[in-house]
Amino acid sequence: MLLSTIPSEEVLFHPSSGSDWNGRVFEWNHDIYRAIGPCYVDVLAKLLHEGVLRKLTEQGLLIQTEVTPLHLDGYPMVVKHRRLPFVSYAAEWSATMMKDVALLLIDLERELVPFGLSNHDVNPWNVLFDWTKPIFVDLGAIMPLETDTIWPATKRNAFWPAYDQFCQLILYPLYLMSWGHARIARSLLNDYKGVLKAEFLKLSPHAPCRHQTALPQLGRSVARRAAQMAQRFLPQTVRSVVKTRLLRERIAAPGPKPDIASRLRFLDRCRQEVESIKLEPSDRYWSDYYNAFHGGQVPPFNETPEWTVKNHNVFKILRALGPQTILDMGSNTGWYSQLAATNGNQVVAFDTDETCVDQLYYRARTNNLAVLPLVMDFRSPSPGAGPCNNWLLPATERLQCDMVLALAVVHHLVSKRYLTFGQIAQTLSMFAKRRVLVEFMPPEDQYVRDWRTREFDWYTTDNFLSSLKQHFSRLQILESYPSPRKLILCER
Repeated sequence: MLLSTIPSEEVLFHPSSGSDWNGRVFEWNHDIYRAIGPCYVDVLAKLLHEGVLRKLTEQGLLIQTEVTPLHLDGYPMVVKHRRLPFVSYAAEWSATMMKDVALLLIDLERELVPFGLSNHDVNPWNVLFDWTKPIFVDLGAIMPLETDTIWPATKRNAFWPAYDQFCQLILYPLYLMSWGHARIARSLLNDYKGVLKAEFLKLSPHAPCRHQTALPQLGRSVARRAAQMAQRFLPQTVRSVVKTRLLRERIAAPGPKPDIASRLRFLDRCRQEVESIKLEPSDRYWSDYYNAFHGGQVPPFNETPEWTVKNHNVFKILRALGPQTILDMGSNTGWYSQLAATNGNQVVAFDTDETCVDQLYYRARTNNLAVLPLVMDFRSPSPGAGPCNNWLLPATERLQCDMVLALAVVHHLVSKRYLTFGQIAQTLSMFAKRRVLVEFMPPEDQYVRDWRTREFDWYTTDNFLSSLKQHFSRLQILESYPSPRKLILCER
């Protein structure tokens, strides 16, 4: 096979892959590649020869990967990964999305067991969403089970070396979300350590979980007996937590190398635990918005007499302009996101209401729509993080789209988020590559009259248009619903 050398000066290495000795991810000619390090060549050869790579990609557990005839100085091999449209991070996922990620990682590990392999790096930044389907993207994290270069003996779980990491970055945050601590979980997920064991125990709503620090001192037989007692007497909401923690501490004790059957049993228990976590909606206020707005019945996604002038005008704009990608800001349960995706657009949607985001996630997944729903606030879009502030890129770079939709949000951003027109217009401009379709409620609108006091005298249509003109060269005003609301199409 004739190798074609990639000029080093044309390569843009991903900032977060610099410390991975198994390989480095880089971008070249708008495609995503991984330069394979010398120490990983044999492992990759095993993955290819035994059909592991093909099996994992066919099952949708691992990002599609192919060997290339390319060469990069210092690396014996180069593989190419399928590029996903958008990158999202764990702090932006709803609880249901986090649960799906947990199940993905367990299923991936289970498929690796028969080959004597393990996923040694299960951090959520190694998972991306292909619209509503999570997929693992870090090929170099798949290594032989006995590899000890990442997890020392004191941190290793015999059945799954990265299990502690799985708990801190996936399982514990998921439990916190199920207990109503979603905001705390998201805040801690912005830190690379995730939710520490001590933090998890203190945040547990049940006293028994707060005394698990003594578990490592329990002998095997005592631990088994304690698990039985937990099964009989503890509330259902904590029973699985205590049993899993006891099991993990017992497995961590020195012993012989686990066989395939015992590893699979352990992973089956992990999956059962995750599946048993109940996720209750935190707030239903905004999740019924469309039902209430349309008289108790959400309109269909094809043009019908039930459509309002707003529905018709938004649809006409999307059909006429045909943007490939759309960002729906303040999407609620995502009627317009689904409308756009149904008509062939690729959509990213975000809202602060997790119940709304979960509803959109479920509907998009059920109908196989190209929609990526996220939990995020217009006022506080996810910032960059890490060394040089670029290990995790800010949302304003990752989620830019051809067109931005901002429908029925401006008055909320002013009255409840205390933003100015200038801040709103600039934020819209930062996310929009070309166009913005924004809805404006003028002062005479009934919902504006309720809060517009003297301190909001500046809240006028002319002032809003003036702020938009600072970032866009052309504005077109259309009717919305109910009157006197307006749709404003902004173009660069």
